[in-house]
Amino acid sequence: MKTSDFVLRTPSGPVLKFTQVSGAEAEGWGSFLVALSNAPVTGIVRVNDLDLQRWARFFVEMAENWKGWKGAREIRSIEEEICLAATTDSRGHVSIRVELRDSPGDADWFAAGTLTIEAG
Repeated sequence: MKTSDFVLRTPSGPVLKFTQVSGAEAEGWGSFLVALSNAPVTGIVRVNDLDLQRWARFFVEMAENWKGWKGAREIRSIEEEICLAATTDSRGHVSIRVELRDSPGDADWFAAGTLTIEAG
């Protein structure tokens, strides 16, 4: 099984990690794992999506608009196991609100956190 990772780390500790899982797809679907960690707790969900590239585009568009934007930019998985909402401030910081939850119908847990990173 081949994997690739995308990781966001903050100076204060929270880490958001995406790991694409290749070879484990259902027909037409792609899969990835998302982990939100802030010691001593880590929440991990598996997400299935028809268009994995839309997640990459979400981060690329934030980098391209490093001077900021109005309102929140949001993206969520089809079954809402992960929801991201990104906002900017006047000092060049991007805050990404992350919400992870168990699959619908199995909502035994919910994890949320905010990562604040430098724009660019």
